[in-house]
Amino acid sequence: MSGETNELNTNNNYLLPLYETMLGLINRLEMNDLLTAIINQAAGLVATEHAYIYLVKPQENIMELILGIGSFQNFRFTVRRGEGMVGVVWDQGKPMFLNRYGDWEGRVRNPFFQVIQAALVVPLLHQEKVIGVIGLAYKEKARFFDSGQVEMLSRFAELASLVLVNAQQYNDVKQELVQREQELSKVQKMLAQAMGIARIGIFSDTMRQIIALGQKYHENRDLPVLIEGETGTGKELVAKNIHFGDRRHDSRPFVDLNCAAIPAGLFESELFGYVAGAFTGAVHKGQKGKFDLARGGTLFLDEITELPLELQSKLLRVIQEKEFFRVGGLEKIKTDVRIICATNVDLARRVEEGTFRKDLYYRLKVGHVFVPPLRMRKEEIIPLARLFLQEFSSAKRKKFCEISDEAQEILSAYDWPGNVRELRNVIEWIVALHDDRELSARHLAMLGPFRGDGTLVKQQETKVLQVDDFILPSDRFPLETFVDNIIREAVEMHGGNKTLAASYLGISRRTVYYRLEKLALRSG
Repeated sequence: MSGETNELNTNNNYLLPLYETMLGLINRLEMNDLLTAIINQAAGLVATEHAYIYLVKPQENIMELILGIGSFQNFRFTVRRGEGMVGVVWDQGKPMFLNRYGDWEGRVRNPFFQVIQAALVVPLLHQEKVIGVIGLAYKEKARFFDSGQVEMLSRFAELASLVLVNAQQYNDVKQELVQREQELSKVQKMLAQAMGIARIGIFSDTMRQIIALGQKYHENRDLPVLIEGETGTGKELVAKNIHFGDRRHDSRPFVDLNCAAIPAGLFESELFGYVAGAFTGAVHKGQKGKFDLARGGTLFLDEITELPLELQSKLLRVIQEKEFFRVGGLEKIKTDVRIICATNVDLARRVEEGTFRKDLYYRLKVGHVFVPPLRMRKEEIIPLARLFLQEFSSAKRKKFCEISDEAQEILSAYDWPGNVRELRNVIEWIVALHDDRELSARHLAMLGPFRGDGTLVKQQETKVLQVDDFILPSDRFPLETFVDNIIREAVEMHGGNKTLAASYLGISRRTVYYRLEKLALRSG
């Protein structure tokens, strides 16, 4: 087929109209908008409705159809180097046109392409490398491409490549700026949190010792640290104290990751990042991981026991060798990150059970902090409650400024299974719903049981009634009186709040009122 595959020379006669065409492209910097303009203008130059743009994905060594119009609209296709016209142009870096496409032996064997009569593909070149192609087609038998059109489209592709590269660089810089703004925002937030550490009261010798130990670990950045303690004891606060030390204006990043919140399949890419094309759905430029974001600072891995076993060995290698690989990458990346881990479970037991690596456990425990539960730091409860009360009252412009003796007794007697976090949440809830000068026993109904006068009912003072474990007396049993007493006790237990008492008993508020009214009449 003589003359159907051509290598062509350019002709300066086309430069003026092409530059005029390019004026519509040079100010477009958003990629989707620019690609749409390029394909529409290319189609207009040869008066066709059928056109497409392929772009190279170097990490996967494929070229992907990014945008199409006419018959190519909503069409998704990929080719490899040398495959079909697109692959040949990619391989040779030269334009190619065929006016009897169906007779060409190298055509793609796809029913979709059988309707194409004539085809033209020109390369998009940058620094002598093919970065993509523009393709156009005629479906009408009477229409053909000529050398002049090929020459014009080749020049158009040269100029389009410059605009594409410029837009890509613009978008890369824009994305980098956005990322840096996000990182700066995180740093500013961390500085605010660090200043918050300075304002947090330390109200026991135990916590003073923990803070002093954290300062020593702060001065030895090569030591990984393992923080153990129940949920809500303040492990993240301790981690931030280790990171910032007494330097509250340290701008080095503190990056936290809750291992329980990451799906198992995303752990590795979340920690180490990935290269472009590492997996389906990956960002085309690749993505940085937490180790990148924490460079020069601290990576805090909360709930470390949730880290999959296969990743535990990789984390151990990073701690020991100070380097890692991105997902899908071959290049070793050096890192300077301090590792702090935290757990609310018995990690030694997990090691015995075989669900946590022994070597990683001992490597992490080089630096170790145990944060006792709040019930073992009773002297902190009231000072912390006052601190939280002042904080939330000020923030919400409420009148609270003190805690009654009865309320202090209730707060001190409660075991706080949720520790400091639970105490903080309770105070925040009270301030949100009430606006009194004094926090009193009636505000603490959710912590019961306690009597209506605010004094706590000690666990040993009475036997808790079990719905499926009780013994009836041998004599006559006054059921109505017993039910009334239960309702009255539930109301007292909830500080006189009949709605809470009804919810506690699983009955309607109307039933509670009815029983109390009947009890009052009987007593009167």
